Amino acid sequence: MKKYLKDLEEELRKNNLNEKEIEEILADHEEMIEAAINDGLSDEELNTKFGDPKTVAEELSGFSESESDDDKEHKKQDGKMMVFDNIDENYNVNIALINEDISVQSNDSNNITVEFFGITNIDKYQIEYKKNTFILKSPKEIRKSYFGFSKNRRFVVTLPKNLQINDFEMKLINADAKIDDILSAKTLVDTKNGDLKLKNIKTGEFRFNSINGDSTLETINCDKIKISTISGDLQIENLKAKGEMFVNSVSGDLRIKDSECLNVTLKTVSGDIKATEFYPKTVTLSSVSGDIKIVNTDSSRPIEVTHKRSLSGDVDIILKKKKE
Repeated sequence: MKKYLKDLEEELRKNNLNEKEIEEILADHEEMIEAAINDGLSDEELNTKFGDPKTVAEELSGFSESESDDDKEHKKQDGKMMVFDNIDENYNVNIALINEDISVQSNDSNNITVEFFGITNIDKYQIEYKKNTFILKSPKEIRKSYFGFSKNRRFVVTLPKNLQINDFEMKLINADAKIDDILSAKTLVDTKNGDLKLKNIKTGEFRFNSINGDSTLETINCDKIKISTISGDLQIENLKAKGEMFVNSVSGDLRIKDSECLNVTLKTVSGDIKATEFYPKTVTLSSVSGDIKIVNTDSSRPIEVTHKRSLSGDVDIILKKKKE
């Protein structure tokens, strides 16, 4: 942990954060890391779970305040709403927020609209559409004391339903989010200290990372999915993955219902994983102290167990008869 924090401090200094900001960020990360280590995370896994220090520092320093005159020509602002028109097919979405909740939805128009509530300094945010990419980022000042900041800010973003997104990327710190009805080639959702609900997501590659927060994934169709959680519970319902599904949990509980994939790897340190009506073709199960249980009723869809390992937790696949 000491090496990780030292490396993070060096990277924060390279990105010109002031001493107070560095002190607060290091204190917050030390608290989170200590909690994760107490739940069984090893020092070797810190970069994987929390992100390498260089990337973390760049994320925290990358919240821009500026907007060029060329970008403003695509935007119209009316009160508490901004409208971006002339959106191209296969555009990108890049959202990075600290302390602002967000809801992302879609409708039949070909515009992107941004509504904001409880925000008086909207000009300090980077909100623009340029080079086929929609960007929404917090201003630099929001970094300060980001885990203890009063959360009264909220965005509602509406995207064109009939236009596919190429890369959808959302990174949140201390923020709750609701994402509904997204069509994309790639999706990345990365959250620290917030609750999320994702519903009606159609995508190719789906990556979901969470530290300290409860999340729900419902009606997800994807080619492959990779999930990593430190703490906080995760519920998955009606997920269909054409290929691989990989889930790695440290201490949070995972519930899977009415889902299927080609192959799945389920790993947990101390959290429990329980699945009902979950039908992968092959499964790899690994647990330190948490229990893993899959309970199904369809005998025509057998599951091949390629690997099963546990130190003290129970690992079971159970076939039950359907109730009449």
